[in-house]
Amino acid sequence: MAEGGRSNGAKETAHALTDELLELIWTLRERQAEGIRRSDPEGALRNEDYHGQDQEELHGRMADAVADAERHGWVERGGDVVAMTPEGEARARGLVRRHRLAEQLFCVVMEVGGEAGEQHACRLEHVLSPEVTDSVCAFLGHPRTCIHGRPIPPGPCCERPAQDIEPLVVPLTRLPVGASARVVFVSSRRHARVDRLAALGVVPGVAVRLHQRMPGFVLAVDETTLALDADIAGEIYVRRVDDLPSR
Repeated sequence: MAEGGRSNGAKETAHALTDELLELIWTLRERQAEGIRRSDPEGALRNEDYHGQDQEELHGRMADAVADAERHGWVERGGDVVAMTPEGEARARGLVRRHRLAEQLFCVVMEVGGEAGEQHACRLEHVLSPEVTDSVCAFLGHPRTCIHGRPIPPGPCCERPAQDIEPLVVPLTRLPVGASARVVFVSSRRHARVDRLAALGVVPGVAVRLHQRMPGFVLAVDETTLALDADIAGEIYVRRVDDLPSR
């Protein structure tokens, strides 16, 4: 994969090796690096700055990957530099999009970074459906770049004007007064704070309604009214709903 390390356990599709090749071609082109030459395909793996820190599955098997991609019509036949067909472009685009969105999900939302986050992202890039991928993208607020600052190929869900794009899940601090929502998760490094909020009824799935933003955040949780500081409210992530009964 273009970013980070690989794990043998991440190979979960019949075309995993060829997918690695397509992602490598995409990333080399994206970084304006020399492409994969048929006369020396392994040469593309020598500079880890362009493709990642670990390409174990491709090392020693580049020629096989190119041949397999040709059989499936994902790269053009002939020519010194391996080039993708339109079908290969579409497949590579989807792989890169899913991987970078998954990295964003694990690192930013779940705070699972490093090798663990990379391995999970590698698995998800092969199994996410288009519908789920768009849901993840919307959940994250249609990010333009990944955690490494590289562009995330946009999907159909990103085609609306920028001012109309709103993430499905936002901190409570972004909820307008009077709006209703359901808690999705609480993201805090302070376990005592998470436990305290849970004791007050602020747990995933519970319905809340925001009554006040200034000078502090006041919300209704079931039959309880809570006053929260902005820093605490910012750690409560909610999804707005419009069908909760009025209080």
